[in-house]
Amino acid sequence: MTILQILKDWRLQRHARLARLAIKKKNWASKVTPKMFKYMRNAGLIILLLTGIARAETINVEKLATAIYYAEGGAKTHFPYGIKSIPTYGNKEYARKICINTIRNNIKRFAKQNKYTDFLEFLGSRYCPITIKSEYYLNKNWVSNVRRLYYKQLALSSKRE
Repeated sequence: MTILQILKDWRLQRHARLARLAIKKKNWASKVTPKMFKYMRNAGLIILLLTGIARAETINVEKLATAIYYAEGGAKTHFPYGIKSIPTYGNKEYARKICINTIRNNIKRFAKQNKYTDFLEFLGSRYCPITIKSEYYLNKNWVSNVRRLYYKQLALSSKRE
């Protein structure tokens, strides 16, 4: 359900139009009736709820692991999924399991922190941190690459359904 549909359900079209006209004329306070204020307050609460839901977006762990696999080099790399801390000896299944565990653990950590608002940025700061200058050019695009590949994976799965 879009915000426009919610506004239609709340019958705010007329009140929203009057409020827009009042704001354009810069004397909006004199034009807002108590009924309009009530509807505007309700619309504001709905928007706040929708933005809260957007932050709590569920992460598809399998699709994100696949996106990380491709961002880290896919089949061409010696380190599947970019796992270097644990010796995987090129075993893709084992590396995928480690990657999925890392994603799940970071989802729990993300819920407890307040510094980052985007999960992929938080994951990038842990999974592929920029710690020294020589890694800067390798790791600075990791988040944008994974984000692009993740949304591509989600789009492909939604087309199949």
